[in-house]
Amino acid sequence: MVGGHLLTSSARCLALVVLLTACGGDATGPTANLFRNVVAIGGDLTAGVRDDGLTLESQRESWAAVLAQAAGASFGNPLYRSPGCAAPVVAPLGLGRRASGALATAADSACTGAAASFTLPTNNLAIPGATAWAVRNATPRSVTQANSAYSALDRARYPHVLPATQSQVTAALIAQPTLVALELGSAEVLAAIREGRVSLATALPSAPSATAVPAALFAAELAMIADSLDRTGARVMATTVPHFTKAPAFRTGNALWAVRASLAPFGITVAADCNGSANLVNVAALVAPLVAPPPVPAAGSAGPSASVSCSDRPGTADRVLTPGDVTQLDAIVDAMNAELRRVTTARHWVLVDLDALYSTLSSGAGAVVSSALLTCARPFGHWISLDGILPSGPGHVRIAAAAAAALNQAAGTAVPVADPALALTAAACASTP
Repeated sequence: MVGGHLLTSSARCLALVVLLTACGGDATGPTANLFRNVVAIGGDLTAGVRDDGLTLESQRESWAAVLAQAAGASFGNPLYRSPGCAAPVVAPLGLGRRASGALATAADSACTGAAASFTLPTNNLAIPGATAWAVRNATPRSVTQANSAYSALDRARYPHVLPATQSQVTAALIAQPTLVALELGSAEVLAAIREGRVSLATALPSAPSATAVPAALFAAELAMIADSLDRTGARVMATTVPHFTKAPAFRTGNALWAVRASLAPFGITVAADCNGSANLVNVAALVAPLVAPPPVPAAGSAGPSASVSCSDRPGTADRVLTPGDVTQLDAIVDAMNAELRRVTTARHWVLVDLDALYSTLSSGAGAVVSSALLTCARPFGHWISLDGILPSGPGHVRIAAAAAAALNQAAGTAVPVADPALALTAAACASTP
């Protein structure tokens, strides 16, 4: 299957580039010792969310899993059976469909069960949407008891990943790991960025209406998590937080206005308020689902018209970020990254600068045009998935390679490092069959 939830040929090749170089690696030295018991803590990125879904394939191809495999270590995941939890959108986006066959016009709350029997917890403790507070405090039991504060997906995912009374941090402490891969901070801003609705939490746990967590609240949670992890004696590798507002899903209203004629054959009208607008529009979430009726009508054919507005509607999930929203969210990311750098330096952790890498993953996606956004397999380039924000399979391989390089330099390991960008020669936006 093309695009979203199954491993594409380019992703498969890139994974092999990294993994094959691991053969005959450091089987008994520092690498084997460090990777004897790996635990991954975090949110969407580490869990393996991509294409707006979570599948067995994307879990196995998350950056932490690829890193462990490259080091020759075992790494268990709490795998979901197809079509996932939730089912991802599939290419081309103009189909407006998820792998389950459901329409992609709204978030999917369906969640399948386990793909196989396994004992909880596995090596990967990450849960989509987990803030630093949730990483430290949320358990399957507490999520179930606070029913109204959590989504249906949360209530399905937590018992699938963690024992009833354990948070991610508690599970990590019990596991006595030798290496902890720690990804914090993304969930503090991702909901606001995806929805285009910025509502700051004033205390933790945040109210269900909040979509972003201020950096000061994050810093307090990070300090407590750090104290707990340091007691394990494990080596900790932390990542910085990407500036997701720079992801290729976001285009200015004025850029959409410039291509309005090419969107018309797909039944999409660009409203006049986009003309000259500096607001950022999440085209993956707002524009692509408006194609009607699925599948994409042939060029020149008439179909029902849907209008894309670039105006911000405060307090609503309009998928539009104003320049002020972007400034506010980027400032939170800057402050969180400053705190992550301070903590990693003070505690002699290994730091992977995911923010710097992410700018290269997001580059080269090209301008928004109807033929690319709505009809091709990789509308946002090789490295970013169909949701336009989170990494694709090849993108996760690049993150794993960056993490390997950071560990090799700081910890004296010999995890094989390859540059996936050099191995990929296919066009970034290949047409779907």
